[in-house]
Amino acid sequence: MPMNSVQLDSRTRPEFFDETIRLAKIYCPQWNLPDEWPSGGVSPQPSADAIAADPGLALFRIFSCLAGYLADIENALPVHWQLAFYRFLNANIRTALPAFAPLQFSLSAGQPPVMVPAGTAVLDVATQSVRFATYDDLNVVPASLSAALCVSPALDLYADGVAAWQRGDYVSAFFGASDDHRPRNRHPLGHWLLIGDSVLIAYDPAVTKVELTLTGSHLFPCYFEQWCDGTLTEVHHHHPKASDDGRSFSVIFEKPFSQAEKAVSVAQLNAELVAKAGYGAADLEIESDAGALEPSYWRVVRPAAHVRFPSDADVLPKLREILCTVSAAGALPQQAAANNSLLDLTKGAYPFGKNPAVEDAFYVRSDKAFAYGGGEIHLRFVFSGLANDADARVDWQFWNDADRAWVSMGEANGSGPYRLKDGTENLTKSGEVSFTCPTMGRQTIAGTSGYWIRAVLKAFDGANGFDFQPLAPAIDEIPSEILPDSYKSPVVAYIVKSTKATFLSRYQSNTARKGPFVESLKIDYTVTARPKWLWRHNAFQLENMSSLKDRPYPYLPLPNTPNLLYLGLRRNDATLRWAGEEITLYFHIHNEAAESGPALSWEWLDSETKQWRPLDVMDRSAGLGRSATVRFIVPDTMQEAICFSQRACWLRVAGAVAPPVLMKGIYLNTTGAKNVTTYTEVIIGSSNGLPNQTFSLPFAGVHEVQQGEALSARNVGAQPDIELVVEEPVALDGTLSPELATQPETEKFAWTLVDSFVDQDASARVYAIEPRSGTVVFGDGVRGRIPPLGTHNIIVESYCTTAGKSGNVAANALGIFGAGIPGIAKVSNPVAARGGVDGESLSDLVQDAPERVRANDRVVTLEDVKALAEQASSRVAQAVAIEHLETDKAAPWRHVALFVLAQSDEARALTAPAVLDEVLAYVQQRSPIPLQSRITVSSARFKTIDVAAVLKTAEPRDSWPALRQTIDGTLTAFLHPVNGGPPGGSHWIFGKPVLRADVFACLLGTPGVNAVDRLALCGGDYDVILRRCEVPCAGAIQIAVEAY
Repeated sequence: MPMNSVQLDSRTRPEFFDETIRLAKIYCPQWNLPDEWPSGGVSPQPSADAIAADPGLALFRIFSCLAGYLADIENALPVHWQLAFYRFLNANIRTALPAFAPLQFSLSAGQPPVMVPAGTAVLDVATQSVRFATYDDLNVVPASLSAALCVSPALDLYADGVAAWQRGDYVSAFFGASDDHRPRNRHPLGHWLLIGDSVLIAYDPAVTKVELTLTGSHLFPCYFEQWCDGTLTEVHHHHPKASDDGRSFSVIFEKPFSQAEKAVSVAQLNAELVAKAGYGAADLEIESDAGALEPSYWRVVRPAAHVRFPSDADVLPKLREILCTVSAAGALPQQAAANNSLLDLTKGAYPFGKNPAVEDAFYVRSDKAFAYGGGEIHLRFVFSGLANDADARVDWQFWNDADRAWVSMGEANGSGPYRLKDGTENLTKSGEVSFTCPTMGRQTIAGTSGYWIRAVLKAFDGANGFDFQPLAPAIDEIPSEILPDSYKSPVVAYIVKSTKATFLSRYQSNTARKGPFVESLKIDYTVTARPKWLWRHNAFQLENMSSLKDRPYPYLPLPNTPNLLYLGLRRNDATLRWAGEEITLYFHIHNEAAESGPALSWEWLDSETKQWRPLDVMDRSAGLGRSATVRFIVPDTMQEAICFSQRACWLRVAGAVAPPVLMKGIYLNTTGAKNVTTYTEVIIGSSNGLPNQTFSLPFAGVHEVQQGEALSARNVGAQPDIELVVEEPVALDGTLSPELATQPETEKFAWTLVDSFVDQDASARVYAIEPRSGTVVFGDGVRGRIPPLGTHNIIVESYCTTAGKSGNVAANALGIFGAGIPGIAKVSNPVAARGGVDGESLSDLVQDAPERVRANDRVVTLEDVKALAEQASSRVAQAVAIEHLETDKAAPWRHVALFVLAQSDEARALTAPAVLDEVLAYVQQRSPIPLQSRITVSSARFKTIDVAAVLKTAEPRDSWPALRQTIDGTLTAFLHPVNGGPPGGSHWIFGKPVLRADVFACLLGTPGVNAVDRLALCGGDYDVILRRCEVPCAGAIQIAVEAY
């Protein structure tokens, strides 16, 4: 394939003359040259008289003629001479560079830590031909990353990194109020007050109203807005009422309970709250507490959506007391009993049996109505089966737990501590018994434990059994002939003194009248009590605050600290080694920064003291500015602790809001690897002592340059990472011996790789590599030493080869060990490999070399900055240099902004910071000292191109979806900043507008498209203009298809 003629230097003689005048104005401002010069290659130029009168201008004219003459000669050189000339001028083909990828290793179950040595090889699963080797030794520990929480105490917000990464998204590690990176991943830190009780808040269809009353300070309605039950189902509430001074707040729930509501423990409720907040944590734990697992019914509340509790909050609601008032009407007793036999009052029953006896007892149980002292109780009875003249006397009693005895509530006259009233006239007619509930204990009746009251039958007209009568009247009834009246009083006094009895009993047998029959009993009550459980849930931390004296604040902000990234490491087996082990975390950063960030402050949580302690780390990520590893040694006392409701070994790091750190993942037991194969101690030949010797590197894997392939063959494998020695004869005194045959003693000497032999003398131990074929080339004895005669004396101690761009494998493509490691169960690359580029082709060199030659390895013009930036690394696709005038300084000054586009297949080919560093260093080393500090380098800016089009096709309608997909792929490829470009084979360059006509042609050239009816770019029917630092990339693509 013939090579096209390329202009090495296209400048004309007038252009050379203009350039010298332009430089003279910069470096010799005292030379008062006219403002209209330079002229841009057209008149007016200095006249012949002006040139003759100024020796300087005469020299410029002579220089321009000579330069133009040389350019004409250079441009007339045959192409193969041009290539030799380029190599002579150190414009060599750039070699291939390896891809980089993190490798994550996993242990077998129950395996203690395992050391994976540096250089461990891992192959791709599909072909087992792409090989990566690790950089460093890696200690693989039995643990996993269980949490990654980005927390902003000042904003009262958090982001769950683990959940975002599972969705393929990223999070901002240290976000601020103005940070707009993925705000959808941020959530308010939960603040909840949990009120629980297994009785007060339990389902009861008779309950008509529940009122919660809070007293304290700063108790305003905005703090208690959203109420839910134990399943976090919203509960409708009414009449929230707060005092003007914020000292009390009350809320009423009417018909508040659902039969579907279940009793749950606070641990279960905490898990629901965590999930509701968007926190994807698993295996939640809370601090040990006796009530954490006790099932209860709940009312939980959180503030209004707009309310936050930032770390600097100076006003917080404070509780002194919480009371729950429950009102019920028509509640059925839980149980009833006659003496020791249970009764079913729903079918009616005899409370004292059919034939009552004195001292029979009727028991009623209601754990809700009777459990709380001070409640107002109303027992509504409906009786039948009694005559109107029935006469009885009952005594209402409760169980006093302190005295372990039944205690009477007193006379039923509405007085006394319990204000007992009996509208049933001792259970002889339908009516109501009311009282103020005493504080009572649980008692077991008929085998059932609960809160019971009882009515004891003391007398009943017609009852079998003993009748009790006061002692004095009973003695008075004795006839005088039996006991004279004068003896009656002494007898009474004697009986009382000797027996302490004041009543006489007598047995009566009467079957004529049955006892009362209860057709129904319903209970109305209003009870007020503090709920058994009060908990607070703040930032996923659950705390028991039932003792309000010690913990009066329901909502707590996080401590006033900078933004923090919390990491939780969960150990797989607590019995395996941990303390003293090295931990390696790989941070995958989305927006890698060219500048190193400030040193970050790392800490670990001491589980014993609950204090955060400083942690020494080896940070290769430049302050989380770049994708790299962070390593540390596990402190001796570092154990799992509960934080954010998770038990783990916790770390945290504080960082600044700007610049943002956008993380796409954090991977434990992960180290870096590159796509290289290393060969060691390879003998590549024997020197014959002649000039210009060449030797081939085995296993280099480069394309052979075949006829017709001269412009497309790429150096895929040869790398500059090579160490070569030559075994040379030495004399006994250590000097070099010219005669190998007479002096068998030899010694290995290291030789140095150079780009060319220019400026090398005859004694220099140097060699070069022919990039196209991977051939080692030695000097001719004039420029570069000739290797001495010897057998197998040209030895490559180590060299590497790479697959170049083919090494950019997808995530999880690697997974085959080159050699197995005991204890390691799995290896993979969680992140796609990147950075691999093929070597430069001959056509690339022919196209770019003139610009490099003009730069001549030094910076004079902006074009030189661009050329040298593109020459600095094979990873640079193109660059642009833009000069800026800074006017905000004390004195205006100029600086050069260099924008670099990386070789990449990604839609937005962000340039890695390491490449930016390499480019900047390369350009600065070749720049004048005053300019070096004024050069900045950054990644290319991208202009997103949205495309909306209506196309017409003659294809069948069922093929339209596939056609739309094809068009989407075609436009995405067309707008790719590196691989795309307008028709004609050219690629996008910085600042080149995206022409609507080019997009039109791209669409019309797609198979199946017969016409383009409408086309809009970025919402308009015009070309898209780019800034000088921008290249295009594909945005939203909307394609409508119609029949042609």
